[in-house]
Amino acid sequence: MPFDDGELTQCWKIHPKDFAYFQQRECSLRNNRFLLHGYYNFGHLLLGQKANGQYILGVPGGYDQQERFMANMFGFPYFKESSQIELPKGRGGYWYRLINAPNFH
Repeated sequence: MPFDDGELTQCWKIHPKDFAYFQQRECSLRNNRFLLHGYYNFGHLLLGQKANGQYILGVPGGYDQQERFMANMFGFPYFKESSQIELPKGRGGYWYRLINAPNFH
């Protein structure tokens, strides 16, 4: 678990190839430049499920004003700090958005 606040009940590291299991709306995210930038820098993305069943898609990165602007521009408005994303300067974590449940069946 990359977070210790209990908001997410499950988390999985995923890769762009896993978008084959997502609904069409989320499949288009595999071409999202912000998402790809985070994936290439950290080697994974994050799929999480909240206690209420809602899913999130997270992009690893750092929190600063420029990255906040870019994350918002590319559809990732929320940031959640994580000790598993270590950066030499600043706060590491995941920029995320709410998504529809993937279909793993």
